[in-house]
Amino acid sequence: MASLLDLSNRRELADLAQLVAAIRLASPTRELLLVGATARDIHLWYQHKIVIERATFDMDFAIAVGDWPEYLDLRQQLIDSGAFSDEQGTLHRLILKPAIKLDLIPFGGVEREDRTIAWPPNQDEVMSLIGYREAMLDSVPVLLPDNQKINVVTLPALALLKLFAWQDRRRRSPGKDAQDLASVLYHYLEAGNEDRLYTQFTHLFDSPDYDYLAAGAWMLGADMRLLLDDDGEGLAMHAAMKLLEPQVDPDGRLHLATDMGPIKAAQSLKLLSAMLAGLAGRTSPWR
Repeated sequence: MASLLDLSNRRELADLAQLVAAIRLASPTRELLLVGATARDIHLWYQHKIVIERATFDMDFAIAVGDWPEYLDLRQQLIDSGAFSDEQGTLHRLILKPAIKLDLIPFGGVEREDRTIAWPPNQDEVMSLIGYREAMLDSVPVLLPDNQKINVVTLPALALLKLFAWQDRRRRSPGKDAQDLASVLYHYLEAGNEDRLYTQFTHLFDSPDYDYLAAGAWMLGADMRLLLDDDGEGLAMHAAMKLLEPQVDPDGRLHLATDMGPIKAAQSLKLLSAMLAGLAGRTSPWR
């Protein structure tokens, strides 16, 4: 796990710290992983001062559980603590009174063989959990205001989670997950990775097609590949490749690049192709 990132002086994160404190009070030993757009903001804006195009109020946490009863018991503990209320008809959504929304995503023992979950009670909403186990193992500890600590998903893991989230809900929330993925894709070198380009990957400069942003996207894909290396069965890697390959096919419909923003769709397509090259283990984005 990476070294501690100290953001305890950032009072803008007080709501997040309050939310973590309320969960800890109800369930003191529970390991929490911050995912979603707030994790994106912590890395890009709070750590590296990269301006984010899409503002967020999302507070998304992932938790490892053994089965659905354990998840439901935890959810009920939070409600019984008096700090949270539930949102009717949405099992994963709770409200920290009066108005801070919490999405609580279970992973681990609730996953099916294909690493999806089907939300009870009707099991009609299916969600991919590929990347959550890996993200927990590769997370960054962050110190928040009021001495609250939380594990935060890394940018490669976040990109993976956003990729599958886009697949799951692009028809319900067009553009949201694609734009979050684009934020990581376009700014990966600026987010603490530029030195690596000049030390570990100098071979990229030898290509007449060298492009700064494409180099960063390739590096992101390569780091996503490292994240998935511990998946012995290769299911996660296969699923990610299967998702991405048609999205960079010039003869395809290219929904992902378009959802990242129609004005920059051509550039996004180029960066997605570079990311796929890194994920596939190719030595550069241009071969």
